[in-house]
Amino acid sequence: MSYYCYLSEIELAYTAGIIDGEGSIQIDRRSDKNFGATVTISMKNPAVLVWVSDRYGGNIHRYKQSIGSFNKEGFMYRWGIHGLQAQEFISAIRPYLVEKAMRADVLLSFPVGSQRGAELDIQEAAYHTMKVLQDKPNRGNRRKP
Repeated sequence: MSYYCYLSEIELAYTAGIIDGEGSIQIDRRSDKNFGATVTISMKNPAVLVWVSDRYGGNIHRYKQSIGSFNKEGFMYRWGIHGLQAQEFISAIRPYLVEKAMRADVLLSFPVGSQRGAELDIQEAAYHTMKVLQDKPNRGNRRKP
């Protein structure tokens, strides 16, 4: 059982809003037979990332921002979690996700870890589904004109 159950609904919903707006839910191909689940948030100011890290774990990294940025210091900050921890995190905030709900569902169906045979095929299918969702914005929750 995850320790996320001790967080309030407000904290979970706030976190989901951060993921919907600034986050990334991904399945990465690391080699021919190796895939990984990853959740990241990137921001110019690390304060929110520290808040997220204090509640959910994960790591915060500072990296040099590309040229032409509005950030005068030239740095960005990225929080991230991987594998089973990423799935537990997404499972906790899934009821509150809107924009990234479909990506969350794909990540939750992803068999984490090294796989063979049928489970490797499931990982491959999840990876390709995530790529399709990355190319198409979620329009299911928007009103028609």
